Amino acid sequence: MTRTSHVAAGAQKTQRQVLQRRSPHRMLSYDPVQRLVDGWQARRAARASSCTDIDETPLAHRLRWTYNEASNRLLVQAQAVNHQQIRRLEENVQLLQDADAEVTRRLLALEATSAPDVARKGAEQHLSDESVAIRRRREADADRAVVRSELEQARCRRDGLRAACRADAADLREQFELLLVADSKFRAYAHRRAANYGRAWDAVRDTPSSDVTIPTPAWVDGGFPWLPVGYEQLVSGVATLPEPVSGTAEEEK
Repeated sequence: MTRTSHVAAGAQKTQRQVLQRRSPHRMLSYDPVQRLVDGWQARRAARASSCTDIDETPLAHRLRWTYNEASNRLLVQAQAVNHQQIRRLEENVQLLQDADAEVTRRLLALEATSAPDVARKGAEQHLSDESVAIRRRREADADRAVVRSELEQARCRRDGLRAACRADAADLREQFELLLVADSKFRAYAHRRAANYGRAWDAVRDTPSSDVTIPTPAWVDGGFPWLPVGYEQLVSGVATLPEPVSGTAEEEK
């Protein structure tokens, strides 16, 4: 492994550790002082604002902006950390497509050697039909041995690439799941603040207000939204690759 690979692997490990450490109790606890400040701001807004609904106030807009900033920051970090791994996955899938084509070519070549030509050559006119047939079978066996060896090499290369692609795709999914967990904690914290705003607002206003809305970012439900265009299909395609077939006989059918 090169120094660059070590650095990239270390960065991915660090990102995973950071996401795993973000428990709601340690980093996203609703501080009592902040709770009091939020309640005071909501009551003040209820007295001074011309808005009939707290969701339309600058206070609510600021809460949504704060959450979106935290969510987008997670997204940017993930994109930077995974950039090299995504590129490697793309390159390996291209190589895998070439390897699959090579296996197909070798299988066709093996099929072409299954029916040896029994025609006599110029120097074989004096040989019996049985001797010519034996010679052709030996030649065909030798040809098949070469093609089988080439087929096995192509298959090993293909299966190695499949394993590498599956490993990268699985790791990217794991990191994305951690990203979703971290974002859900930020979102839960924003909802707690929003609920506090609503209670304080309703304590002042005669007519209860609707809740402060905290929309879920589009990337949360989008499935790997931080990958470049086309990468989503690339990763999902890798995940559905068939398991490698063991044994030459299975693949020669």
